[in-house]
Amino acid sequence: MQEDKIKFYSVSQKFFYKDKIDENLCTNALDFISSIKNEFNHRTWNCDIKTSNNYTKNILNLPQLRQLKLHVLQTIDNYMTNKNEYFDGYISHSWVNIYEKNFYQESHTHWDAVHKFICGVLYLTNNNSEISFGLDNMNAMSPKFADILVFDDDLVHRVLPNKNEDLRISLAFNFKKCAIFS
Repeated sequence: MQEDKIKFYSVSQKFFYKDKIDENLCTNALDFISSIKNEFNHRTWNCDIKTSNNYTKNILNLPQLRQLKLHVLQTIDNYMTNKNEYFDGYISHSWVNIYEKNFYQESHTHWDAVHKFICGVLYLTNNNSEISFGLDNMNAMSPKFADILVFDDDLVHRVLPNKNEDLRISLAFNFKKCAIFS
């Protein structure tokens, strides 16, 4: 982790956290994902996107992404440390999102009536369309390769349409909170 790149951003009294993952791990992940991306299905949740959900419900559990998963878990731990809120838990769901030209993701949260999550997204391409947070006080940013954003499950976010010919590839995850530590 590059400590000088860590930042918290405020959106309507909620926060998201930005960090950087090792670029070599991200390059290896992108190479692996590129080799299997044709097996991903086109999904529509009032949007256009290709996702790995049909391939596996937890892509970070694949052996080829094991080292990346450990770095994602370290980033989640850094997020909890910076918020001074500690939870036991695990990554219960992780998936790849592929955005072709004009593909986008509508406004949504990862809120669940039963479980609470720490959520995030890791960017595996450099030329990304903006992600925006919040409804009334939109905070948009254009992530770069190896950027990772972490946030609580009730933070509204969306991905603006990809205006580039190049694919926009990201890896999203939900860390299920199981127990609180004081």
